[in-house]
Amino acid sequence: MPTNSPLFPPITSAFNARSTALEVVKGISLDGKNAVVTGGASGLGLETSRALVSAGANVTLAVRNLYQGKTAVSELQSTYPNASVKVMHLDLADLATVSKFAADWNGTGAQLDIFKTPPQGASTSTWAATAPQLKGRGGMYLEDCNQGLPADPANRASGYSRHNANPELALKLWDVSEKLIKTH
Repeated sequence: MPTNSPLFPPITSAFNARSTALEVVKGISLDGKNAVVTGGASGLGLETSRALVSAGANVTLAVRNLYQGKTAVSELQSTYPNASVKVMHLDLADLATVSKFAADWNGTGAQLDIFKTPPQGASTSTWAATAPQLKGRGGMYLEDCNQGLPADPANRASGYSRHNANPELALKLWDVSEKLIKTH
């Protein structure tokens, strides 16, 4: 259930738009935590993977291109020799690979602690995955390592449009999402 409402005060952090993913996880131990990063072999996904690995997480790079994924695993393991990092095939536009990925993951018996995608941005996604103040909270707009706030219609440089936080539409989307997951 989304918790982005006036009932909860905005969540802030010591980070900002210039923060790096490695700065966000500095001092955080993710030992024993299992993370899946979609698109984890390049761009923001690789930076998110690098940050999570640096903090001790067991990271699975969920990628479309296995060659690129294996190259990223080698790079991460050369930087972090004790890293637990592997690659698995996943194309989010192909439900067959989504089903196979889910079945293969479930077959490992490992608990999934962190699931992140690159569009959030490496520092913000890393903060979202590791910040204690976000534990148990979901459905929030996060921006520059803080909870996003409604945008000023006269200044659209940051924030979200108020119609994006419509609780009725959020519940409908939640219901549709659950139905889609149950059918696949």
